[in-house]
Amino acid sequence: MKVQWEQFEGSVEIAPGVTIWSRAKTTIEPYKGYRVDAEVSVAESGRVEIDSLTVSRLPGGEPVTGEALRKVAVQSIIRDAVKTGIQQSIGSTIAPGTQVSALGMIPTEDAVRLKHEGPTAETLEWVGRIYRVSELIDSAPTKAVEETFGISRSTAGAWIGRARAAGHIPPVDK
Repeated sequence: MKVQWEQFEGSVEIAPGVTIWSRAKTTIEPYKGYRVDAEVSVAESGRVEIDSLTVSRLPGGEPVTGEALRKVAVQSIIRDAVKTGIQQSIGSTIAPGTQVSALGMIPTEDAVRLKHEGPTAETLEWVGRIYRVSELIDSAPTKAVEETFGISRSTAGAWIGRARAAGHIPPVDK
């Protein structure tokens, strides 16, 4: 599956040091046998949303049906669009061919190093970034921290608490 940006405008910092477009038009092809065009934007709430979505038949492909439309995973499209934005933002500083984690935000070797260093200031900054981006795309933030660093759920929770206390994650609304 290939995600292409036809155009994008504006920018918004979605987490400290992570800036992406505020609005973009993307094309994903092939997507489950179809071409998908989506207009994606960062809402005032900070969430990434789809403003419009078009599903088209590929040359020689199956027609667009109700069943085909039900297979469109909107969250997957949002995640792929954000991942592309992140790769163009901070991912461009990562050498080609480098293994990456957390939607392409951090080289895997750096994540492993930070795991071994424990909850240092640098680690907690990354925990905050990963948490906030995961929230933005309606993904499970604790699981993202857990998977990025290869740590237990309880350790991820402890690191998230420390990152929140350090101001890298906003306080929970009561």
